[in-house]
Amino acid sequence: MREAGADRWRRALVDTAYEVAGRMRRRMEDDLDACDYDAEEVKTVMDLAKFGHCVVKGPFPERRERVRYVRDDKAGRLRQQRKLDLRPRFQRIPVWDFFCDPDALSFDDAEDCLELHRLSRSLLREYARTRGWDPAAVRALLRTEPGPGRRLRQRDPRTQGCGRARRLT
Repeated sequence: MREAGADRWRRALVDTAYEVAGRMRRRMEDDLDACDYDAEEVKTVMDLAKFGHCVVKGPFPERRERVRYVRDDKAGRLRQQRKLDLRPRFQRIPVWDFFCDPDALSFDDAEDCLELHRLSRSLLREYARTRGWDPAAVRALLRTEPGPGRRLRQRDPRTQGCGRARRLT
């Protein structure tokens, strides 16, 4: 009698565990779909075929701000609603932007790894509005362009928009 009760209890426990595991599997699949895992994985496989290695981050949580407009009946106009949304993200890092400890023989032996984050002009403009950044220095930087040999070029107003620039001497 005791064995039958214990057996029923074990079966119920195993059934519950399978149900919870199934829900977790579906949640993980949904998260991977939401972060466009398949498209990033194709790029990762291409890196693996070309270079023999690849670098991948994720899935990790990313905060996104969603904005929507709702009609406000009392005021008779549209009102903006902002909502912070946490979503998973999966990211392939280009092999040219990832630097591992040069003294390490394997990735596991590496003490430190660095990832290069390239700055865009729009991100620099955002930084100019951030406290602690010198707006004049950022504007001066935005007037320059990277050139061959990592030298900076200054935009020539006569050729602006033509894709040409003159070198600084």
